[in-house]
Amino acid sequence: MVFAHAHKQKSATLLRAVATALLLVTSSGTAVLGTPAEDAYKHGKELLGKEDYQGALIALNRAVSLDPKSAVAYLARGAAHGELMQYQNAINDFSQAIRLDPKFADAYINRGIAYRNLEGYQSYKSEGHYKSSPERNQHAIADYNKAISLKPTCAEYYIYRGDAECFGQEEEARNDYATAISLDPKNWRAFYNRGRVQETEKAIHDYTSAIALNPKCVVCYDSRANVYWGLQEFQKAIDDCSKMIEIDPLRAASYITRGMWLYYAKAPDETALLKSSAVDDLNKAIELDPKNLDAYLYLGRVYHVLGEYQKEADNWTRAIALSPKEYVYYGQRARAYEKLGKQDLAKKDQARVKALGYRGTGTPDITGTQTNSFSPDSFRW
Repeated sequence: MVFAHAHKQKSATLLRAVATALLLVTSSGTAVLGTPAEDAYKHGKELLGKEDYQGALIALNRAVSLDPKSAVAYLARGAAHGELMQYQNAINDFSQAIRLDPKFADAYINRGIAYRNLEGYQSYKSEGHYKSSPERNQHAIADYNKAISLKPTCAEYYIYRGDAECFGQEEEARNDYATAISLDPKNWRAFYNRGRVQETEKAIHDYTSAIALNPKCVVCYDSRANVYWGLQEFQKAIDDCSKMIEIDPLRAASYITRGMWLYYAKAPDETALLKSSAVDDLNKAIELDPKNLDAYLYLGRVYHVLGEYQKEADNWTRAIALSPKEYVYYGQRARAYEKLGKQDLAKKDQARVKALGYRGTGTPDITGTQTNSFSPDSFRW
């Protein structure tokens, strides 16, 4: 999953707009100006806007203890818990906000986000990769439905529900994104997220629309590049990767993607040049993110194709240091050692492959070993 942080930016803007008012309306409807509870709540929201979630949690604990009937304080504290990946605590706080104010639409949205993040995190921890499904998202969708019934003109709510539906309920997701676009035609996230559940040409159109609305959207270029690659429009795909790097030159993933595609690019007359460029990109990715295993995976492949077997072996040694129980790396290093004529080292690595549980024949393939990390949704406060 790829998720934007537009809500945080919006929240920070709103916070600045109301900061001078120092006004908190409690669940009883009483306006309170400058009370200790309100000051703690305001401070907590300021810290949320600065992404100091631990500090925000401390401030919002105080706000809740001073005013245990404040639904907005529970909402903000739930967001702090959520950003700290304390999802069950977040669910508890959002549920309390709902008990205090049953028509608090944002509390339902946030609880839905927390349910979805909790399910995603648990699947990642138990299965080793992120996996979603309609069944796993049913609690989130129920909360999104309630929020939409309370605020049917909020485009963002439809985007959240579409995000939960896009794994197995693609048509429903497309409908929700279309509704969001009709309510807010300048919402780039609605176009971007709809692109993820569209056929190729429609996906390109949606990603292009998202880029027009948000020209610095790296994930929009990334997704469009993937579609171009699938259509074998390789130069367009590589150009989008280059744009990603221009926008954010410190993002390792962009160099990995461009390096990977330079490696795979079907240009026989320029094969060596393309592979050499791939080496540069993948080494840059490692410089930026030395623990990113995907960079080592593709760099090892490129070195092998180029016949630079000592560099390949050294590359796999670095990958093994990061993940010493992954037999694929030992198998690939054994292959490099064989090319170098280092048979004793190759045999040691082959024995290690078997000891780590590989039951196949020949060198274990790299395919399927790439990371599939858990990327949670952001909360609204």
